[in-house]
Amino acid sequence: SFNPTLFCKEFQKAVERLLPFEIEELMIWMKPMLLQHPELATCVPLLPK
Repeated sequence: SFNPTLFCKEFQKAVERLLPFEIEELMIWMKPMLLQHPELATCVPLLPK
């Protein structure tokens, strides 16, 4: 099963540890995931501005 809460927690940890270019790659990967799991859109605001 897919747990959005756990995903967001792990996503936040990744954003804190990744380099800027790696975050860009993560967002490329994340776009199709958002189409499959729209509930993950709550994780996107966790990205640094």
